Amino acid sequence: MTGPATIGECCVDRYLPPVGCDTPGGNALNVAAGLASAGLPTMYVGAIGVDEEGQFIRAEAAKHGIDMCHVAVTQGRTGLTTITVTPEGDRVFESEVLGVSATFRPSDEAVEFLKARSWVHATGPAEIVEALEAVAAAGVRVSYDVYHPPRTERLHTLAPLLEVAFLSAPGASAADAVHLARDAIGRGARSAVVSRGNDGSLMLADGRVVEQPAFPARVVDTLGAGDALIAGVIAARLCGAGLRAALERCAAMAAAACTHVGAWPPR
Repeated sequence: MTGPATIGECCVDRYLPPVGCDTPGGNALNVAAGLASAGLPTMYVGAIGVDEEGQFIRAEAAKHGIDMCHVAVTQGRTGLTTITVTPEGDRVFESEVLGVSATFRPSDEAVEFLKARSWVHATGPAEIVEALEAVAAAGVRVSYDVYHPPRTERLHTLAPLLEVAFLSAPGASAADAVHLARDAIGRGARSAVVSRGNDGSLMLADGRVVEQPAFPARVVDTLGAGDALIAGVIAARLCGAGLRAALERCAAMAAAACTHVGAWPPR
């Protein structure tokens, strides 16, 4: 079986003082890092610019064993997000520039390669929707991150393609989270996972709702916890785990992501 792939946004996460460092980031690339750390041969499809930030992302991806052979290097700037961290460890996005990720469209060669993967997780611009349709039509399991409000409108188009729709509702009641999951499934997704932040997560699949409390963690930085959750679910499902085991794995990976600066597991 071939390994999974992710497609969509990447960026450099630039921490402002007092943290003061750069780390690789972006949902699709973060999920790829999580899948690679779980021992899965993972590739990432996206775009970086011809700048130092793009070189940095390639170097960090290589350290984590992420296949970057279908990453487009284009004229323009690599995505850049500036971040501060509160004394409690909560990450705060101060600014976000998507750069060349904003208009990325995968090549025909990249789409053909994605059709041979075991799972494709996606996020980002509307330009990738056509590629996801081709990948799903080839029988590949597809998931999409609907974490941010601008993306929710895409759920109507994407839901019928999705093995899992990933949604976020920090602070929401379990009943409200179930409503979100049912809405995604009502639109055509086969299952849905809703992250509730400190309140854990839940998954709706095959008519069953399974809830998972958050694991305790020594919180240093919450950046990437949601992306680690996604990687945990995908890794567990690829290994044939059931709903409960999948959510336990994602809770463990999300908790671990909070114990270090940056979204990626340290190397």
